[in-house]
Amino acid sequence: IAFTMPLWATLLSVWLLGERLGWQHGAALVLGGSALALLLGEDLALVGSSPTGGLLMTAAAVCWAGGTVLVKKLDLRMPLMAFTAWQMVLGAVPMAAGWWFLEPVPDFGAISGPAWFAFLFTALIGTVVGITSYYRLVRLVDASIAATATLAVPVVGVISSALLLGEDVGLAELAALVLVVAALFLLVRGGRGQPVRRAPEGAADPLSPPPGGTVR
Repeated sequence: IAFTMPLWATLLSVWLLGERLGWQHGAALVLGGSALALLLGEDLALVGSSPTGGLLMTAAAVCWAGGTVLVKKLDLRMPLMAFTAWQMVLGAVPMAAGWWFLEPVPDFGAISGPAWFAFLFTALIGTVVGITSYYRLVRLVDASIAATATLAVPVVGVISSALLLGEDVGLAELAALVLVVAALFLLVRGGRGQPVRRAPEGAADPLSPPPGGTVR
C-alpha cells in the first residue's frame, strides 16, 4: 500500500508542477500498478477486514508523494547531504514520541547480533543512502518519474523474502517482476536526455554531475 505513492505523486505533479505525462510514463504507471496489485493478491481482503491500518498506510503514501512533489516545487538549494540529514532528524522526532507512548521499551540486551546488523543496515544503507539517492533522482528528473521508479522496491522485497526467508515465489510474483522491469524500461526510454538542473553558484551539491551533463 505504501507503494501506491507513485499514483499520488503523479496526480500531484500534474496539478502542482504542471508536468506533462508522455505515453511512456502513463504506460509505466499502469504496468507498475498492475505489478503492485499482483503482489498484494489475497492481502487486499485482509486490508478490507481491518481498514484502519490500510487507511493509515495510504495516508503515509500520500504524505510521501506530497513531500516528493514539494521538494521539486520549492527547488531547495540546500546541499543534498544536509537536506537528507535534517529530514531524518526532524522525521525522527514524531517517530520517537510515538514509540515512547505506544510501544513497550524493549530489552536491548535480548536483541541478537543479526538483529542489530539488520537494524544498522536499514538505518545506514536503506535509509541514509536510499533517501539521499532518491532525492538526488528527484532533482534530476520529473517528480512523477522518480516516484514511479520506486516500484522496483516491492519486487526486490519479494525476491529477498524468497532468498532469505524461504517464502514461496509463484507465478504472480514472477509476473510482477516482469511488469516492473518493463515499467522501468519505459521510464528510462521516455526520460532520456532531460537537462540536469544544477544549484546556483555558492550552493554546491556534492553529488552534482559535471557541467553540461544530461540524464541518460
